[in-house]
Formats: sequence, C-alpha cells, structure tokens
Amino acid sequence: FGKKIRSKDKKAHLTANFVTKYDLFVQKTILDVLSQAFPSHSLLAEEGINFLKESDYQWIIDPIDGTTNFSRGVPNFATTIALSHKNDTVLGVIALPLQNEIYWATKRGGAYLNGRAIKVSATKKVIQALITMGIARRNPASLALLTKTFQSLNYAPTKIRISGSIASDLARTAAGKLDGVVFHYMN
Repeated sequence: FGKKIRSKDKKAHLTANFVTKYDLFVQKTILDVLSQAFPSHSLLAEEGINFLKESDYQWIIDPIDGTTNFSRGVPNFATTIALSHKNDTVLGVIALPLQNEIYWATKRGGAYLNGRAIKVSATKKVIQALITMGIARRNPASLALLTKTFQSLNYAPTKIRISGSIASDLARTAAGKLDGVVFHYMN
C-alpha cells in the first residue's frame, strides 16, 4: 500500500472499474485458505471466480472493495467475505487492514469489531447525522436517485461523505461511527 500501483480497467466502459494485481493476489490467498478448510463449499469471488459445487454453502469474496482508493494511496478500502447457507447469508466479515479493524456478524449472533460487541448509532435527528453515499457506476437511474437523495439530505443539512468503499461504510455504520449509508443499485 502507498506505492505506485498499476491498475487496469476490467472492461472497456466509460467509467473505470479497476483491478490490480493485489486484488488478484488477495483473492487467490483467500480462496486457497477457504478451499483447503472447506473443500466441499462453493466459492464466488469478484474477480471472475465461480467454483460451483453440490453444496449448501457458498463463500462470497470481494478481495479489495475500494480498489481505486487502494491503488491511489487512499487508506479507505476493505476486504469482504460472506458465507451463505442455502442462499441465506449466515456470516459476514469486513476487514479494514490499515485501521487494524475486523468487523464480523453472524445471523442471530450479533455484530463485533475486534471481538467487542457493536451497535448502530443512537442519533435520532437527521440534522445531526453523518451519512455516507455510494454511486453505482454506469447506472443513470442510480445517479439520478442519488442526486435527489443528496439534495434532500443536504437540505436538512446533514453531514454527507462519499468514501469510495461501501463495505467500509457499512462496517462503520454497524459500529455507530457513521449514522447511515445511502446507496442505490449496488451489488
């Protein structure tokens, strides 16, 4: 992190959707560990990996959420791993490596940050809220809806940020560091 990183566009679109060798390295490392620990489970990863098996379990991986931030030296990115059982998410993990923060939650088991239970913010008034927003690339409907939402929230006037990593935003919202996240048409 923090060195000049070459990235390439995954596809020829009008807006960039970057991947770096580090996305691929992190993904391979995670897939290797999971496939050794759970050889019968299916694996789905953002950078083009889909190992479907006759299993009720599937691991879902985004090696670096916020690749553009990572590749430009902006310390706001995350690694995400989820486990689904019969298409129902039962475990989620979000790691923010530069902040030494690991968030995880289990279905009906609570949410945690570095082993401590967390909960969402108690902020009740929109005017006091710190909210982040996300933009789905290449989606005019998302941009139009986000613009309308931004105008509504800005009228409040709410404190609004766009961080470049929805996974980081969701983790920080779960811990009460942020009061909310608004995004439309995201995967």
